[in-house]
Amino acid sequence: MKRSIPQFPLVILLALMVQGSALTLSAQPGTPPPPAPPAAEAADAIDPPVAPQAPAPDSPDLREAPPAPEAPPAPENPGLRMRFGDGETTIALRGDDEAYTITADGTKKRKPVRTEWAMLDLGVNLFVTNDAFGQAPAPFDDLRGGRSLNLDMHLFRQKLNIIKGVLNLEYGLTFSWYNYAFQNDVVVAPGEDMFAFAESPDPLRKSKLSMTYLTVPLLVNIETNPDHLNRSFRISAGVTGGYRIASRTKTKTEEKRKVKQRDDFNLNDFRYGPMVRIGYGWFNIYGQYALSELFAEGEGPVTQPVTIGLALRPF
Repeated sequence: MKRSIPQFPLVILLALMVQGSALTLSAQPGTPPPPAPPAAEAADAIDPPVAPQAPAPDSPDLREAPPAPEAPPAPENPGLRMRFGDGETTIALRGDDEAYTITADGTKKRKPVRTEWAMLDLGVNLFVTNDAFGQAPAPFDDLRGGRSLNLDMHLFRQKLNIIKGVLNLEYGLTFSWYNYAFQNDVVVAPGEDMFAFAESPDPLRKSKLSMTYLTVPLLVNIETNPDHLNRSFRISAGVTGGYRIASRTKTKTEEKRKVKQRDDFNLNDFRYGPMVRIGYGWFNIYGQYALSELFAEGEGPVTQPVTIGLALRPF
């Protein structure tokens, strides 16, 4: 009887032969090795990425870079901001805020001159005759109060800062109109050596004498709150002087016929005297007293004009 060959040792022998042949083929010099994985992928496979950390407070980088200066607080009313060179200028267009200059380093500096435009004064015309207030020679003793008005249009007014905006020197350029409306049918005569008037032969609806002066005020001004003029009490006192640039009369009959005449009417070419302004916020009153007489010397009655009214400030 024949002996059978065991199958298990034969299988193992065949497996060893196959493995040996594979190792022999991989060791041949003409066969390149398989590519290795990238170093970054290998490192990521070993150690996960770590998020960058902020440098410590005592890092040299932080010590070398000082913190940026804080921006100065903006004014309550920023106004119109314009940049000139390395700095920035803020111009307040409203009257209740001061105008400042903000330099490149953030310093807030008050401007030395403050300018206001197109201001108006509206008042009534009175007289002082022989040191008696309210008395006037004829025909000025019977005027229409609602039409005998003074209107001042300030082309500009500037305040020169002396002490922190509280104490200022105020000056400007003003057109001043003075109107004297007569109650009766009075006509002022032009071209006379002395001031003269007569009664109109026709009933009149209107008769007035008006004059225009170019005026320059010079006042000392005090503001209790210069940064917020709408909450500031103020007082200004000084002198004002003007030169007459025009004068005329205007009459209108009941039939609506108008007559205008231009002449000097023996009026004084100059008008000057003290002036005072007092107010709070937008409400301001003013008073003017003319040391100069209304008429040229020796050409009319002796009387000094007085004006009291309301000064209108823009906001």
